Amino acid sequence: PSTAGSGHAALDFSVDALIAEARRRAGSSDFGDEEFIPRFEALLDSLNRQTVLTAEGAVKAHERFLRLLVNRLRFQADLQKHPEILDQTLLPPVIIVGLPRTGSTKLMRMLSVSKSFQELIFWQGYNPARIPGQEDGGRAERISAARDYVQWRAGTNPATNAGHFIDVMEPEEESFLLEFTFGSYYPYAFF
Repeated sequence: PSTAGSGHAALDFSVDALIAEARRRAGSSDFGDEEFIPRFEALLDSLNRQTVLTAEGAVKAHERFLRLLVNRLRFQADLQKHPEILDQTLLPPVIIVGLPRTGSTKLMRMLSVSKSFQELIFWQGYNPARIPGQEDGGRAERISAARDYVQWRAGTNPATNAGHFIDVMEPEEESFLLEFTFGSYYPYAFF
């Protein structure tokens, strides 16, 4: 099994193993549209061939991929139970485009203060899918997981907060949502 150059044979970074584990954790096997799989395969191929992870990094990467896959499965299950989700009318988005370090995040956060826009709160983008069987969708558990990530991120590299501060209960960019497509730049920045 592939171990992302980490030397940790207990962690299998193959598509099949990660998908099987995600299905077990989610209690569901239906991803719906599986168009993300070729991108996931390419990401794992790159990770396995070009990245050497520390022991902690391997664990965090493994859990990151499982979080993404489990959320995809949970969301698909919600769509199966409530197809009307796709019938909701959404207002046109406001799109902020800017190079890194040009103030785009600050502008997004300033606009969210006006309450004229539906902002994305970090924990919602980190774990967007409701946890089945929990009345509130597992809100506390989802917030706790996001808080653990933010604390780990700051503790591992305190400079990350200087470059891009994240507060679990505050608005955040959509990059964490885009990561669920396995087609965003974010894994490059993370690894």
